[in-house]
Amino acid sequence: MSETSLVDILNSNDDGINQETLMRILSKIKLNLEDEKLEDYGEDYINKLRSLNEAYNDKIEFKPGQLVVWKDGLKNRKFPYKNQPAIVVKVLETPLYVDKDSGTPYFQEPLDIALAVIGGEKSEFLIYYYDKRRFRLYATE
Repeated sequence: MSETSLVDILNSNDDGINQETLMRILSKIKLNLEDEKLEDYGEDYINKLRSLNEAYNDKIEFKPGQLVVWKDGLKNRKFPYKNQPAIVVKVLETPLYVDKDSGTPYFQEPLDIALAVIGGEKSEFLIYYYDKRRFRLYATE
């Protein structure tokens, strides 16, 4: 039975369950099912995990004006796009910690670099803050 048909059934029912409550319940069920996936965490997985950890911990000193892109496998935000160059605007001496929700991948992520991209409806200069360990220098050639 699809989520939509369950919503229709419950909406026509007088049990007092509204669509918002139902969608929250279904979302939790889906998360629980995804958590129970049986996967093969074999040698390929372990090698990739180690490789990504090594790339994440590879420290690069950035300076304002340099062009950067995401390191492969470490993109965790919508912008910049995967291969879109961004320019370093500022490197923060003291990182910002803005996400207080321990249930997200952004919890305690140090935002220690300000990067700019051109985006938006009017091709504006947009500045975002990131964890600099997720970036590498952009190869211009």
